[in-house]
Amino acid sequence: MSAIAGFLLFIVGITGAIWPEATIRFWFFGAVDEDSMSDSGKMFFQGLGALCAVIGILVSFMG
Repeated sequence: MSAIAGFLLFIVGITGAIWPEATIRFWFFGAVDEDSMSDSGKMFFQGLGALCAVIGILVSFMG
């Protein structure tokens, strides 16, 4: 069961790392505009997505 949870966390994380604006718009139901995020905000969400992807890989292989 934890392997599935880790895989899903990896998918969400890698999507957030590659497309941070599209991911944020999806989670907030389109309330966020295309250019509303600053560069530091994009970097923050890319880093957060990458961290989630790494944790998802670890959970998948450890559990």
